[in-house]
Amino acid sequence: MVITDDFREKVDKAARSVATNSNAFDWEDISQSMWVWFLENPTQYNNYIVMEDCSKELRKVAKQEVYKANNAWEFYSGNYTYTPGEVRGLLSEYLLDVSLEAVSEHVDLVEGLLMLKSDAPSYFKTVIDKWVNGTEGNRGMTTKSVDRLTQLMNQVNKAARYSYEGPGSRKVLTNSQAFAQREQE
Repeated sequence: MVITDDFREKVDKAARSVATNSNAFDWEDISQSMWVWFLENPTQYNNYIVMEDCSKELRKVAKQEVYKANNAWEFYSGNYTYTPGEVRGLLSEYLLDVSLEAVSEHVDLVEGLLMLKSDAPSYFKTVIDKWVNGTEGNRGMTTKSVDRLTQLMNQVNKAARYSYEGPGSRKVLTNSQAFAQREQE
């Protein structure tokens, strides 16, 4: 694997570009994650190195690395909220094609879209027209639609955190409370 200075600069540029939309990660961290990904996928690296303009593909790799890091952060902290820039990225990258790394984002996106469809059908139509049909109407309406979708996705994400029913989720009862509850059943 031969790394040229030109390609290193392209990776750093893509990382900087994606870091401006992500308020949680530095561009250096994104760049480092991209290099790890290239080491794990040498054929992809070889494909990108011969491309004349691979900036779009590199930004996609950077976004995927940010989404993976967000998944890990969300999993361990449970405090993740989406930004409109990230929602736009999700709409562009994962609306129709989802990878295993972005399953939770995809679920939030789909549930948010379903809520948007019932809550504000005109916003839903604007989103579908732009990201599925490829036709953009009023930019102001698109911005409002993405902002509303972001709110709904954060609402879905927050509800999922509080509906946990796994180990440790049962209410703690004293012996007398448990005995009284058992007597009532």
